[in-house]
Amino acid sequence: LELNPCDSHPCHNGGTCCPTTRGKFRCDCPRGFKGKTCDIVINPCDRHPCHNGGICYPTTRGRFRCDCPRGFKGKTCDIGL
Repeated sequence: LELNPCDSHPCHNGGTCCPTTRGKFRCDCPRGFKGKTCDIVINPCDRHPCHNGGICYPTTRGRFRCDCPRGFKGKTCDIGL
């Protein structure tokens, strides 16, 4: 009788558990989370997505918004006015 490693619900934050080999598992993490058990919150601002001096603010589920300086617009402040 083999135990299913997913029976203990090891994946957090809505991650989906997938049994692999030899009693191991893999978590498929939702947007905004990473790690073996989806327990690490991803900060989307770590990638510096805002251009032209825009300031990045994390919002929800791995998303962000940019506060663009005067003269620029767009999701990543890449459109000149």
